[in-house]
Amino acid sequence: MESFFYLFAFAPIIIIIGALLLQPLLDKRADDGDGDRIPAGYEETNEIFIDPISKERKQVYYNSKNGDRYYRVITSPREDE
Repeated sequence: MESFFYLFAFAPIIIIIGALLLQPLLDKRADDGDGDRIPAGYEETNEIFIDPISKERKQVYYNSKNGDRYYRVITSPREDE
């Protein structure tokens, strides 16, 4: 009977710790695959945002075939600014 108590008492703690440890691996914003070369099939969009983690400006590219998005860091100011 005591084993059930420990199971129910510690299961939420184990789940929370596991979620905190897995969060950096599952966070898509932390993807280090961003580079200067845009993959084939991606089209530039008008969406530009400041990444909340790295504080970098990023341009969004969209692949209409599979719905994926690609984020490229903007290193130089735009010509119209």
